[in-house]
Amino acid sequence: MNFKHILIYLFIIVLIASTGQNTYAQKREKHHDNVVKLYPDGPYIFYKGSDSLILISVDTSLNLQNEVICKNELHQIKVFSNDKRYAFSVNPSKTKPIREQSIIESPDKLFVISDAHSNFSNFIGILQKASIINDSLNWIYGKNGLIIIGDVFDRGKDATAIFWLIYKLEQEAAKTGGALHYLLGNHDMMVMSGDLRYAHKKYLHLADTLNKNVNLRKDIISYRSKTIRNTGDTLEYNDIWSIDSFLGKWLRSKNSAQIIGKNLFVHAGISKALLDTLSSGKLGTDTYGLDSMNRELPKYMNTAKRPAGLPKFLTGNSGPLWYRGMVYDAPKYNPISDNDIDAVLKYFNVERIIVGHSTFDKISFFHSGKIIGVDNEDKETDKSHLGSGLEIDVKNHKLSIIK
Repeated sequence: MNFKHILIYLFIIVLIASTGQNTYAQKREKHHDNVVKLYPDGPYIFYKGSDSLILISVDTSLNLQNEVICKNELHQIKVFSNDKRYAFSVNPSKTKPIREQSIIESPDKLFVISDAHSNFSNFIGILQKASIINDSLNWIYGKNGLIIIGDVFDRGKDATAIFWLIYKLEQEAAKTGGALHYLLGNHDMMVMSGDLRYAHKKYLHLADTLNKNVNLRKDIISYRSKTIRNTGDTLEYNDIWSIDSFLGKWLRSKNSAQIIGKNLFVHAGISKALLDTLSSGKLGTDTYGLDSMNRELPKYMNTAKRPAGLPKFLTGNSGPLWYRGMVYDAPKYNPISDNDIDAVLKYFNVERIIVGHSTFDKISFFHSGKIIGVDNEDKETDKSHLGSGLEIDVKNHKLSIIK
């Protein structure tokens, strides 16, 4: 190979590398060249000092609205889906969100879904088919439980509306003796820690629009952590979900894994490395180490770097938000063995583990039914996520797929 060929070869390598690294930058550059209009969004609520709140939204006339109100004046907000087909009201609580216990008793029935990815119509569609909500988007599941295993963010246009609906249903379920449990997914972690590669351009444009308002921009980023990935005076979409935002604070109170009765729910899976770390007590000894893991992982959403004391693999491919080895058997996924599956079940004292993250054509069962993957497209009925949901009839020891 002569010198000219070597230079060409090196140029190709650099070009390929830079293409992968600049995907997000290229997306933003293209986005700026092809400006899109605003769409209904929000409201986003931000804390301004100790007594005031900033409310920002895009109304149904596609105008950006913002106002500063006293905390005591926050009573009810109106939320619209991106296509304006759906609307509902929410009463934001004035009390600080509290993290759920990592282990709780099970109600008679549990309904499980995962990976909504900002698809509002599919999200409410499956909940209505399962008689979780009615046509008015109100909770009708009584004293039973709904578990959503992460990943509302990215790909689609209704992340904010879905999160507000989850917030509303969480309140309504509690009033009837039921419960809604939202667990964090990898896309939730990505967006709130500044990885916006899959964010829809609708949200990038909203951030760009807010940047044009100097006072709003300064208010929103004034309390931003100095260690956040996006620094300086430019507001990014993840700043809208900072720890000083209403929904950002609420999401950071959610667990990454939870045991309900004899079922363990986690977004991606439990690797052998995670089992070894938890069983060694390195993360803590309370509730199998789940309490410590559930407290520590959300801290990663405040920073571009792994916080001190947080094992590196927890936010990587062997962690609970990324590990696919419970449902995929290709060597690159480091698949877990049947013996280690049994060890995981025994350690947590559960009968099965239910995961999302890895998408299949239908709800799928692995390792003799000990692992269930609920993230599915169910191409018989719908070509996008949330094709089917899993209902666990705890009282009658029965599993049903609802689609």
